[in-house]
This record gives sequence, structure tokens and C-alpha cells, in this order.
Amino acid sequence: MRGAPKHYLHPVLGHAVIYLKQLEPSIQLCGQSGEIPVSMRELASPPHRAQGLHIIPSIANSFLAWGKIVEAFWRVSMALDHRTPVWDTLTSRLLIWRGIVGEDGSPVGEWARKESIGILRTYS
Repeated sequence: MRGAPKHYLHPVLGHAVIYLKQLEPSIQLCGQSGEIPVSMRELASPPHRAQGLHIIPSIANSFLAWGKIVEAFWRVSMALDHRTPVWDTLTSRLLIWRGIVGEDGSPVGEWARKESIGILRTYS
């Protein structure tokens, strides 16, 4: 007999967004050249190997890291059963990220932008 699954995703994501907000004042918007690289080589993507999981990578571009973290958190927020204030917080940041890096720099952000516009049209 199976019971109801216990998901702690909402509080964990909520805490992660609180920490993200605390880090935002220290994030540099762009590098000296004003360009934002779209390469993900600076960030480790899953699956992570256990061999280097404890090593904290140095991130040269804090804004790139911020944008990719926002995308990842937003994707997690989409797995929640209902809309939450965390989702709203992440969606606004995702749209800002998409606005700066463009459609090619954030396909996830472009999808969210189109969906947001579609929702606004239904309320007009």
C-alpha cells in the first residue's frame, strides 16, 4: 500500500531563492567588454561525477552563473503542484535574463516570455 508522496521541494526552493536574492547585489551585470558569453563551460552541469563533486568551481562570470541558476530554479518551480510566490520571483528574473541575453541565449526564457504574453492577452 502506497501513501501520499512527501515532497519538500517547495521549502527547499524557497530557501534557495532567498539565498539567490542575498547574492544578487554582488553580481556584476556584464564583463568589461559588455558581452555576455553563452558558453556553459564555466558551470558544471549534471550529471556530476562523485570524484569532483566536492570541488567548488571558480566562476569568472557571476552574471552568467546567476542566469543559469535562475533558469534551473525556474524549471524546478514548474514541477510544483501550484503557483507560488517563488515561481513569480523566478519568472520575473527569468524574463530579465532572457531580455539581456536574447532568444538564443535563453531558450527557456524565450518560451516563458511567449507564454507570459499569451496569458496577458487572455486577461485583456
